[in-house]
Amino acid sequence: MDSVSRISFVIPAWNEAELVGYCVASIDAAWQAVAPTNLAHEIIVVDNNSTDTTADVAAEAGARI
Repeated sequence: MDSVSRISFVIPAWNEAELVGYCVASIDAAWQAVAPTNLAHEIIVVDNNSTDTTADVAAEAGARI
């Protein structure tokens, strides 16, 4: 069994297409500062039935939806 610790970033979003990509990119950029710690991470965007392209933008930025 692999004992690597994982950190999960969970971002709730509703109609945040303009900002969610920036948010995901900011987390990824900040993560690079601690990457040498060998901690795994994931970014999860919880889309609350947005009527815009929030989910698409988040997925394109690398988040899990």
